[in-house]
Amino acid sequence: MAGTRPGKLPLRRGTLPGGRLHVLRCDGAGSAVRVRACPGSGGAAVTLFDLPDDALTGMFLDVTRRRRAAGSYVSGRWVDGAETTATIRASVQPATPRQIDNLPEAVRTHDAVMIYCVPVVRTVDERTLLKADRIDWQGEQYEVHGAKSWAVGSLDHYEGIATRVERATP
Repeated sequence: MAGTRPGKLPLRRGTLPGGRLHVLRCDGAGSAVRVRACPGSGGAAVTLFDLPDDALTGMFLDVTRRRRAAGSYVSGRWVDGAETTATIRASVQPATPRQIDNLPEAVRTHDAVMIYCVPVVRTVDERTLLKADRIDWQGEQYEVHGAKSWAVGSLDHYEGIATRVERATP
């Protein structure tokens, strides 16, 4: 259960055999995550470890996100919007067979990866004529087919599934 107490850190509680586990998050400059164990017998709380916000950065790599502005029809022909690029920190991992089964049938045979990042990743939006984001990873481009937001307190992030874009043969 999460709550915020005036002048205190937001508090998250979990279970620990014989007591409680508190994960305290400090937001702002010098943010950190502190994990404390509180014995069930009323003993003093013990700090198990502190993690600076950048402690997990070893699990994340810099990748390039390519995003297009909305396109439009000009004289009856489709013209893509301008492309912008941004470097984002993301964890890119192979997709599981179950995750691949949820993809559209036309792209299930392409290499698929899961992308975990803090900045939003976008899928195609036919209503606004926006194309899906593309991620450059290991010399290939991957197009995002599905994305969802995970609002879990101190670890808010986006999760997306993307497939490798097939290159045109010359």
